[in-house]
Amino acid sequence: MGRKLRDEDGGGIDPRAASDDLSGLPAGESANDAADLLALAEYIYRCRRIRDEMLGADYFGEPAWDLLLGLYIGETRGRVPLGNLSTNTALRWQSVLETEGLVTRRTDGDAAGSNACLTAKGHALMRDYLRKAGSPAP
Repeated sequence: MGRKLRDEDGGGIDPRAASDDLSGLPAGESANDAADLLALAEYIYRCRRIRDEMLGADYFGEPAWDLLLGLYIGETRGRVPLGNLSTNTALRWQSVLETEGLVTRRTDGDAAGSNACLTAKGHALMRDYLRKAGSPAP
């Protein structure tokens, strides 16, 4: 089976966790808009995990998308969900996303580790995607 995104304490991101903490809210974005986008991101994430459980992540793995989605959810909640990107696949895709300007590494003071975080471009891309995905078809 495929790799699951991990948070700092080793658990998976729980999209059902109740939290109203939107401390990662970008300037100029309303709390209602941010909450709606976060709910949609969590729904997409949950659907992906259900699909992985039922059909196997090996067939439908999208590590770059999982990384972007997980970072968006975690940063919007005010915490980065990926405390340690230890797998080669995650690091490879993090490098690709860095090259595209969507992700950057933030050192946490510990020389041994760094955390991935979305750039302003990455946040904007995710918000735009979620707005379009959440809008009724024309």
